[in-house]
Amino acid sequence: MNIMRLKNRFVFAIILSILFWAANSCAKQTTIDADDNEKRAIEAFLKIEQNDTWDVKSDGVAIFMNQTGSGITVTDESYVFVNITASDIKGNYVKSSVIYSESIEVGMSTNNVNLAKQMGEYSTAWYYGQRLFPMKEDLLAMTSGLRSALEGRREGDSFRALLPTWTSNYGTYNSSRTATYPIIYDIEIVKVIEDYEAYILTVLQKYSDDNYGGIGPVKETNESGGIETIDGLYMVTIEEGEGELLTSGDRINFNYTASLLDGFVFETSIEDVAREHRIYNSNNTYGTIYEYQIVDLDNSGSADVSGNAVDMPNGVNKALFQMKAGGSAYIFFSHIFGYGSSVSNAKQFGWWQPLVYHIVIDAAETQ
Repeated sequence: MNIMRLKNRFVFAIILSILFWAANSCAKQTTIDADDNEKRAIEAFLKIEQNDTWDVKSDGVAIFMNQTGSGITVTDESYVFVNITASDIKGNYVKSSVIYSESIEVGMSTNNVNLAKQMGEYSTAWYYGQRLFPMKEDLLAMTSGLRSALEGRREGDSFRALLPTWTSNYGTYNSSRTATYPIIYDIEIVKVIEDYEAYILTVLQKYSDDNYGGIGPVKETNESGGIETIDGLYMVTIEEGEGELLTSGDRINFNYTASLLDGFVFETSIEDVAREHRIYNSNNTYGTIYEYQIVDLDNSGSADVSGNAVDMPNGVNKALFQMKAGGSAYIFFSHIFGYGSSVSNAKQFGWWQPLVYHIVIDAAETQ
């Protein structure tokens, strides 16, 4: 082991000791003092790590560019698709840092499949596709540090971003810190979207063109008897079924499989399908969903559907009005009809994903 490596390890040990002391100091130790200690530790790390070639922003976020892109510039209104990996300043990968959401239990430190396998944290139940970061602060999609690191970057950029703990809050809407030590993100900006809703409509139509002969969105009859197109909601009928179209309040028995547009299956009622896609969970109950009450959540009023065994996205509920008992269909739709545009509804596969549901309804009569 050479002298330089020994020196670096020694200095890293000092840095971590400082951080540990700051994080565990007595109650009378002020946040300002702890931040000062962290600043000194970060400065020492940056000097050793890249000989002071990091660009340190006014909020303390440090950027080290690996590759400069030439695409669209990220603004505070952009939607940014990235590949991302999280680690601490000692180089240990940090789980629960790729997705920021209090509503889900996260078990990822990277969306790089090969790296996840090397680290032994890979799971077939987790989605390793690109991560979407909406930049708008009021969406609470990411910490202020990550937002600062991305803003002003360009599509095609590849860089490291060191985020101090004081940037681990969600901004003016939530000032609480979510980290107790600095985190380093390795980020590649894959795509920058300026109008996300328009982008998703284009993606869905292309999915239809590529897989179902270019069918258009679902049409429904409005209260005046006119026909309206439901932008962002598509349905491909596999089996027609029998009888009348289903209506609000009907109860059905059905099975389903839910996936993303790229084919990643994240949920199903069918045990064999879960095993096939290696997402089987012994804690889940598999089998036909019985007595599911159909309600259009856009017009449900005070309807009580709490008795339903599962919660179907509103895209499924809306499409069910186009189906009959005994029918089956593929339904695909935008995030507006899925888990909404609220980050609190984030799933382990990320935010604002268009979804595909394969629905098979039993032939039993509805109530």
